[in-house]
Amino acid sequence: MEPYQSRQPRLLGTTPLGTARAFIAGLAVLAVVLVGRIAMASLAVTHAAEPKSGTTSRAARMDAVRLIPFDKLDADARAKATAVTKANSLFRRLPVETIDCDPKLYLYLVRNPEVVVSIWQLM
Repeated sequence: MEPYQSRQPRLLGTTPLGTARAFIAGLAVLAVVLVGRIAMASLAVTHAAEPKSGTTSRAARMDAVRLIPFDKLDADARAKATAVTKANSLFRRLPVETIDCDPKLYLYLVRNPEVVVSIWQLM
């Protein structure tokens, strides 16, 4: 005869494998949140003079178009970008949020986007 084993359900994190999975899932969520905040912070640094609230004004749209580096694009890409900017029907500049972040983490995630993609896939 086999020894008696309890049939009570086990909770996530009660086995070594479950604990590791829960820990990895928590890290993945944290990384995704940090990457989103870092992306917003990089936009805030680029456009520090922008208002704190969103806008759909024509002036904001023209400013956004003006910030596109058309002179650095080849002729084909420039033509495509110009067509998109002239024919858009919807524009909204979102509010800017600024956060403090670790510069080393930011550079690592920018230089290794596959890390963020892998974390997202694990979720």
